[in-house]
Amino acid sequence: MKRLIAVVLFFFCLSLVCNAQEDNAGEKKIALYVRGGLNITNHIPMSYLTSDDTQEWCHAYNIGVTCDYRKTENFLMRTGVQYSAKGFKDVYVPYTHLNYLEMPVLAVFQKPLGNLVNLEAQAGIYFAYGIGGERKEETANGDGYIYNKSFKDNYNGRPTYKRFDWGWNVGAGINVGRVYIGCAYEVSAFFGKRHTNHCIMANLGFQIL
Repeated sequence: MKRLIAVVLFFFCLSLVCNAQEDNAGEKKIALYVRGGLNITNHIPMSYLTSDDTQEWCHAYNIGVTCDYRKTENFLMRTGVQYSAKGFKDVYVPYTHLNYLEMPVLAVFQKPLGNLVNLEAQAGIYFAYGIGGERKEETANGDGYIYNKSFKDNYNGRPTYKRFDWGWNVGAGINVGRVYIGCAYEVSAFFGKRHTNHCIMANLGFQIL
């Protein structure tokens, strides 16, 4: 509940800022978007990026709010907060869910195509904090399954997965009026010493302020 209240307060403050930020000509410099979409995700051992055939990509989703701060006609900065579900499947574990609150910090270049259409390319980093998830595992005698929390001390007093993650984000999209359609690729810059999150994202968004 505390996390939910914090997120709601953040969105409220963000909307106030977006309404207030105008340049001398009365044009808004900041725009607020609601976005959601599909995640195709994996959590791959770094030494097996090209050879591991035990782990499989799985489907999840993302939803959140982004805020664009326009610097020039062609350049803006983008940040926000989103809930992003990640994880993987493998031959030993039916699924592992890793759910994060995530904040991107991106530089975006836009190319206008008429009054309503903008093509864009983005690049930058993201920061994420694990807030939930579970790992489905077969019992020792093989007669059923148990469910362990992904970010809880489950094995010998050690967290199953580290909560903090950060990495790189690159993507492209198109804005048509208030509607956004785009895709991005995220990869952990550092996730422990052996594993790294990979996520292909497809998003649909709508400008609300």
